[in-house]
Amino acid sequence: MQPAERIAAIRESATLLSQQEWADIDLVLTQYGLPTTDIYQGDRYHYVLDMIQGESDGSLSALHQYLTGDTGDVPVGPQPYRQGSSGSS
Repeated sequence: MQPAERIAAIRESATLLSQQEWADIDLVLTQYGLPTTDIYQGDRYHYVLDMIQGESDGSLSALHQYLTGDTGDVPVGPQPYRQGSSGSS
């Protein structure tokens, strides 16, 4: 990934993931092998930004693909991280 691609992926991932509850944010980060912490004094967006910005291109790309739905590996069912999706029945 080029720096501009990383910046865009980091920003979009942080925006999408920060819309979730804290427990869900940590669940997703953990499942992608990304760091989490119990001690943080900031908002969700900056927390996600801090947790993902130093990670490898592969980890960042996989997370971004999951959050945006741009992959065939996305689990079946409603995707609560996509903007514009209601996720309700």
